[in-house]
Amino acid sequence: MGEKMAVIFAIIASSPGKAMAGKDIAKALDAQGKHMDMKTIYKTIREINAFFYPVLQEDMFVPIRKVGWQLRKEYFEDGQLQLLIDAITYNKDLSYNEKQELIDKLTYFSSASQESRLITHVEKDEKPFSLMLNLSVIMKAIATQTNIAFEYVSYEIDENRHPYEVASTHGNHGTTYVVSPYTIVLSNNHYYMIGYFSLRKNSLSMYRIDRMRKVLTRKGAFYDIRDSYDIDDYISRSFNMFVNGVETDLVLHFHKGILREVVSRFGENITIESLSGEWYEAVVTAQSYSRGLLSWLLMLGSQVEVVSPKSIREDIRKEVEKTLKHYK
Repeated sequence: MGEKMAVIFAIIASSPGKAMAGKDIAKALDAQGKHMDMKTIYKTIREINAFFYPVLQEDMFVPIRKVGWQLRKEYFEDGQLQLLIDAITYNKDLSYNEKQELIDKLTYFSSASQESRLITHVEKDEKPFSLMLNLSVIMKAIATQTNIAFEYVSYEIDENRHPYEVASTHGNHGTTYVVSPYTIVLSNNHYYMIGYFSLRKNSLSMYRIDRMRKVLTRKGAFYDIRDSYDIDDYISRSFNMFVNGVETDLVLHFHKGILREVVSRFGENITIESLSGEWYEAVVTAQSYSRGLLSWLLMLGSQVEVVSPKSIREDIRKEVEKTLKHYK
């Protein structure tokens, strides 16, 4: 989009839900010191419509007879834009400035009316790193098969009993890690990098990107061992943290108050029957038993009981006993 198109777009989009006459567009241009005659204004509006047509499949601005030009179609629907803004706003690893910059870019093509309908709550929260910079460096390194060097965060406690960052040396000869990066994964709103670290031979390594500092590309041999691993399987096992990796049929008794949570967890294809009182029985088939599932069951406490298999009942009993020891 050229400068003329951008200026006229902003002028019409700033009109609060009303059509804008050509003469008013011309006045707004003159106020900015960017005079255009009416022929050029109308030609530029047609160019704007042509620019957006491949995405919108219709004209963005339409003429209203004897009134002027009006925005008919937003680039993003309200729900689409709100979803994207929320994904940015509630990302814990982005700084305030990074969030604001991304939101400004997303709303650049929004009308004043649409912006007034959006709900944003961006809190000021500065970070000791830039997620955008870390991601950009790592993505370029993956594309060019180049190593990256970085420090990895650990913590110590100061004299005032507050934690503070230090560079980790765990499993390393110093504070700088040199890794051949393969891919990036998003899990639980955090980005992870998977790659090869030469001091951990014959295995893949994973690093949380928001815990990486001073991320730079580094010259040297790029070790590509991806053919020796099923990376998708590695990712699945790493994030699901399989306890035994075996699929099993799960039978649960649960209170009706957590019905939504049960359906959200297992989907609508499970079988549910009413029991006495306010309890249900759910049968979940072919469920992979993972550490995440165990934690979820423990979190629900007395509102759920695992009826079978006995192995999961026993795991829950052991975890509860470990927890109780802290409160004796």
